[in-house]
Amino acid sequence: MKVRAYAKVNLALDVVRKREDGYHDLEMIMAPITLHDLIYINVIDEGIEILTGVPAGKKDKDGKFSAGSINYLVYEKLKKYAEISEAIEQAEKAELDRILDDIASGSKKRLIRIRNNESDIEMIYLRCRRIAIVLEYFRFRTPKQNAVLKKDCDDVIKMIAFNEYRLNTDKANVFEAADCVLALSDGGISKKDVVGVFSKQHLNDRTVYDENNEDTPELLLNISSYLLKRGEEELALRLMRYLVECSRRRAGEGSPQHREIVTSMRFWQRVFAEWWAVLPRRE
Repeated sequence: MKVRAYAKVNLALDVVRKREDGYHDLEMIMAPITLHDLIYINVIDEGIEILTGVPAGKKDKDGKFSAGSINYLVYEKLKKYAEISEAIEQAEKAELDRILDDIASGSKKRLIRIRNNESDIEMIYLRCRRIAIVLEYFRFRTPKQNAVLKKDCDDVIKMIAFNEYRLNTDKANVFEAADCVLALSDGGISKKDVVGVFSKQHLNDRTVYDENNEDTPELLLNISSYLLKRGEEELALRLMRYLVECSRRRAGEGSPQHREIVTSMRFWQRVFAEWWAVLPRRE
């Protein structure tokens, strides 16, 4: 593409005021002239390739990007984000329908909650996974995306508290939510990222990793079990590895809590033997 960049002559120029961004507002009288530069513009992906060292990728005849390319990875993450968002919307609608049906029928069964029931675990997983994707791949977010992120953070803390029969949320629920987000990330989220998004809940850099919470292992194990039922073995494996590493660091290898977790892991070893080979074997 070729464009002409025309020059101008300022007949009068007044610097009006300095703006908050450090630039100045100007008032001017100018006259355009025919003197110009010719600018040639090519739309290329080489810039992405130079910055990342990964091929940008082009669509094939089927409209798909080559596997491993930047465009392919971006497409896959956007697709996953959309799938999770749709699953959250469907789960919320299903829950609302159940409540309305119970109200209409006069049933009181919904008043009796079972801890770690699958629908609650599903929603905690979906929201934590969406938070992880947003923090890792949406570095520059729109106001709408930030609003969704804030709602996810607030809701997942409340869901965890509700799942544990707590009337109010507390610091422990924030720690559990932060652990879930970190465990479900693809490895590109730092402690600082999680601290930033949960800062209003008074989370700090030390407590994300060092706080020993007795409810966290049960929550992560139940999410892992839910993922295994859905056939998402690799993600379940990631949670198990995270749980073992955190337990060793926080409670200590000789603690009863860590031994109990290792026993649970050995149960999954029998159920999940083909994936267990990549887990740590120090226990």
